[in-house]
Amino acid sequence: MRDRAITVLPLAASLLAPALVLAAVWFPIVRHYHARTPVVTDNMIESGRQSPSDTLLHELSSYYFFGTGVSGAPVEVAERLLQGQVTLRGEAPQRVRLPFDPDELDQGPVTWRLFHARLTVPRILIAAYRQTGRDDFLRMARDAILAWASYEQRTVVPKGLLWNDHGIAERVQVLSEFWSVYRHHPNYDAAVARQIFRFVARSGRFLADSSQFTASTNHGAMQNLALLHLSLAFPTLPESPTYSRLALERLGEQMLFYVSDEGVVLEHSAGYQRFGVQVLGTALRYLSLQGLPIPAEWRIAYDKAKAAYSLLRRPDGTLPLFGDTDGVPDEAGPPVTAADEHGGYAPLIPQRDWRPGQSYTVFPVSGYAIWWHGLAQWPRARDLSQTVVAWSSFPSQVHKHADEMSVLFWAGGRSWWTNVGYWPYGTERGDGEGWNGSNAPHLTGEDYLSRRTTRLVRSWAGEQLTFVDLERNGPNGYRARREVLCLSGRHWIVIDHISGVDSARSTTVWTTAPEIEMSAGESSGSYRLRDPASHSELTVFLLGSPGLTVQQLRGSYAPFAGWQVVETPQPASAILLEQPAGNSWAAVVWSRPVDRPAGQASMGVPAMEAWQGPGDWRLSLPSESGLIRVVRKADTLLLSDPGEAHPTRIALTAPAVVDSQIAAIHRAYKRVADKYPRFQDELPYRFKVTYLIVVLLVLQEIVFAAFRRISRRHSRVLRAVAAGGWVIVGLYLLVVRVRLI
Repeated sequence: MRDRAITVLPLAASLLAPALVLAAVWFPIVRHYHARTPVVTDNMIESGRQSPSDTLLHELSSYYFFGTGVSGAPVEVAERLLQGQVTLRGEAPQRVRLPFDPDELDQGPVTWRLFHARLTVPRILIAAYRQTGRDDFLRMARDAILAWASYEQRTVVPKGLLWNDHGIAERVQVLSEFWSVYRHHPNYDAAVARQIFRFVARSGRFLADSSQFTASTNHGAMQNLALLHLSLAFPTLPESPTYSRLALERLGEQMLFYVSDEGVVLEHSAGYQRFGVQVLGTALRYLSLQGLPIPAEWRIAYDKAKAAYSLLRRPDGTLPLFGDTDGVPDEAGPPVTAADEHGGYAPLIPQRDWRPGQSYTVFPVSGYAIWWHGLAQWPRARDLSQTVVAWSSFPSQVHKHADEMSVLFWAGGRSWWTNVGYWPYGTERGDGEGWNGSNAPHLTGEDYLSRRTTRLVRSWAGEQLTFVDLERNGPNGYRARREVLCLSGRHWIVIDHISGVDSARSTTVWTTAPEIEMSAGESSGSYRLRDPASHSELTVFLLGSPGLTVQQLRGSYAPFAGWQVVETPQPASAILLEQPAGNSWAAVVWSRPVDRPAGQASMGVPAMEAWQGPGDWRLSLPSESGLIRVVRKADTLLLSDPGEAHPTRIALTAPAVVDSQIAAIHRAYKRVADKYPRFQDELPYRFKVTYLIVVLLVLQEIVFAAFRRISRRHSRVLRAVAAGGWVIVGLYLLVVRVRLI
């Protein structure tokens, strides 16, 4: 008996040890994603057929976070879906297997995987059913949802974006819309309703789980709104009241860093300013429907957020492309709500007029300057121009590109200087987020995640002159100073001073919109930009200190330059400037396109007449009426206009002290980040470790089988040693190499 124990124990230990390592690899995943399926009673379902009202469910059915992302009218798209084909906007047609194939969850790019996770297939089919009343659309939507529900409930390890926060949030909206058309349908089936309620209840538990709450981004806001949506659409579920209170509490924590007191959504993107307006408006409406208290500061933040969005939005519905912003025009803008006479908020509806409320705005806390010229002519695009300067950077880094101090210029209905926009996830995404995707000056080769700070030094805004002066401190002592001037809405001057790294170079990439044609100008260092549609032109002059080099590119990957995303990345013309990073300056000067008809000769070449540094220079600019001279002396600008007897003196203003406001945003973000730490799946690594353990275990048994032929006694000792070795291997793989437990 004792001999048997001596033999069996080492064997058991050498096999049990790797099994324990495997358990340690996968137990955190199983525990994290385990959601007990709630009990759903017949009474809950039958009560849910009457409550809430059809009117409320119909309203809720119109609220979505994003569009379907599919090209075409709902009925046409639904017809193609029934034939197994769908086309995402900007992509090639794809095959889709109905009602649901889990193998498609982790296939294709992120957009395709999210397409499935959001239940977009049944969403399209439900929309087509609403328009046509055709039951074949509704039946397939039902079958797709039931197949999804069955797979989701029996799955242990996530696949693709099965339990993605964004996916689950929109999933609740789709389930609500399906319930609104199914609960009174002639072919209503109680068994189907039970599965729908279970799917909704499980989704709610995922959304409410603090370990799966993406608190630091708009995804967390979507999770909270989805909980409010769920509690309104499915009030008979016992956890619905808890969900609404939880959502209100978590939204309160997020609001302290999600939107600034200036009304700017702090996600580094004009596109997500639009989405933020939608998020805030939806939250106000949901809270009103719930009868929950609406904090006064949220009301103020919403009004300011709409005003900030209107400053960014152009008459054609496009937005300046800083951060993750899509270049596709948005005709309607976000749906909006208004306060009613009872202190609540009305249903969300489209807003027709988005005319900016003011011409010149600087947001020193949020990090933007926005100038409009010609607003009296709104919405006539040919008489309007918009200049945006961005230097926003907050700890979440949500949708952030390396674009601090970039300048975006739109005039006459066209973008003349732009950034790359929302580059698709996948190939070259890192380059699209990087410095060469914007016209911000940067250290050549600087990582887009480099440690840096940017501050507003001075500014001025008036009819005659608008001005911002920014300074960025980057890696290795790199310092960039950018001064941006607009003279009477007719001429623009951007001056960069670079210092701090004697042995390196600094790069700036000025990129046009894809439709703009670029060619060499009449004089050295000038370029001609032409819009073929309107025939308007812009002559650009490049000035600089010794060592400045210029390269014209289009659709280049090495170096990355000359791209803009409009649905998909499109080649665009670009000018790449390089200058010494020790102590050098460069200037870009242009005049508004409508100033000069096509083919007419330029007025002359600008010149930097004197340069002593970023606070001491003199530049001359020829114009139709004569020579304009701009002089900077410390905190004063002198503007000599040909029509004026004496130069205009402008005292530049220092920004208000905003350090405490910015620090408060950082503290609020840190509190939430510490309270809701993100769980790291590390699924690729876990699978690799699993394969490695299996291979090592097989090799172990091969070695032991061979060694037993030589010495049974020593093989028992080796098995005991192997068990200890597995402990060491497990600690290295799961704690030292990557922290999985």
